[in-house]
Amino acid sequence: MPRYILSRFILPALALALLTTTSRALASDLYSLDSVGAGGTIYKLNQSTAAETLVGPVGAAFTFPGDLASDTHLGTFRIWSPDITSSTLLKIDPVTGAGTPIGLFTAPSGAPIKMVSLAFDNVTSTLYGNTSLAFDGSPDRLFRIDPITAASTLIGTGIGFTDVFALGFNNAGKLYGVSNGSHQLILIDTTLGSGGLIAPVGPGSIFDIASRPEDDVTFAVNAFTNELFTLDLTTGATTLVGPHTTPTHNMVGLAFGPAVPEPATLTLLSFAATLLTLRRKR
Repeated sequence: MPRYILSRFILPALALALLTTTSRALASDLYSLDSVGAGGTIYKLNQSTAAETLVGPVGAAFTFPGDLASDTHLGTFRIWSPDITSSTLLKIDPVTGAGTPIGLFTAPSGAPIKMVSLAFDNVTSTLYGNTSLAFDGSPDRLFRIDPITAASTLIGTGIGFTDVFALGFNNAGKLYGVSNGSHQLILIDTTLGSGGLIAPVGPGSIFDIASRPEDDVTFAVNAFTNELFTLDLTTGATTLVGPHTTPTHNMVGLAFGPAVPEPATLTLLSFAATLLTLRRKR
């Protein structure tokens, strides 16, 4: 093949194909939190099989990280977790899993709040959380949280359902929860702080939910059985994805984040970008 044809047509086409194919393959990663052991551990879950890939420990300094929530708004990527025992908001490093304390969940009175679940609304860029009867002895309540300081503002007087351990927004900005007290899927009004019944949920003990950014498919995790499900937010029906690879884990948190290319993919991307750059210069 003449060198001119190779450089003029074939290489640019190959570079474009590599970039296009790779970008399509990079769907969001699903992160999960295992609460077993000192400080907990972050994993990635395969969205087709539920198989685990280790990310890293949150940190032995934290007693009981109890949930995950992520912010992917406008290209930003942050993961948070509440350390329930110390009432501390943690920022999670998605590469190492390490947690960094941001501040205490505090009411206007200054009293610490035991937040058990977190959810981030990418439509309004707002972080929410809730308490539960099981951990603080009072009815479950919804709070708006400052992600910089962890200061918390009470919304309404109560959710109206018990032990809402699973909390998550869909892509349209609707807040859903699962009550482990009544095993029910609920829709929560972020203005009033109250919940309304949607339907019963099959696997009763759902500990967290997260909606995939690409298609709004919602995943749910059952910590007692170590199983990952997809959850229909209109009917409460669940479909088993699979069990985790390590049955001793206790997965209590789910959050999506942008996929990070593997080293081999990064090499291909670099090669493709170089080809396109050379083509433009010539």
